[in-house]
Parts: sequence; C-alpha cells; structure tokens
Amino acid sequence: IASGMEYLAQKNVIHGDLATRNVLIFEKHVAKITDFGLSRQLYTCASYTKQSQ
Repeated sequence: IASGMEYLAQKNVIHGDLATRNVLIFEKHVAKITDFGLSRQLYTCASYTKQSQ
C-alpha cells in the first residue's frame, strides 16, 4: 500500500478516499489500491488559498 501511495505521489495524484474498502489483497499478500473516483491530479504551478467566509 505504501509503495502504491508513493507511486501516486510521484505522479502528483491524490487518491482522495484511501480506506480498507478500497484495497484488495491478492495471493502472496499483494495489495492493489482501487476506487479512484475521488482522485485528483496536482499541478506543480497550482496555488491554493483559504477563502474567508
């Protein structure tokens, strides 16, 4: 799971909903991260600011 999340970080992707229900375990304890419906691509030039109410 950690190496999968590291791979996503290298690709500037945020999963958005990492939970046990979104991880499948296969033979030999191979884990696969699933359900990328809430994932988002980060852009290096993007800036985020807090909006006041």
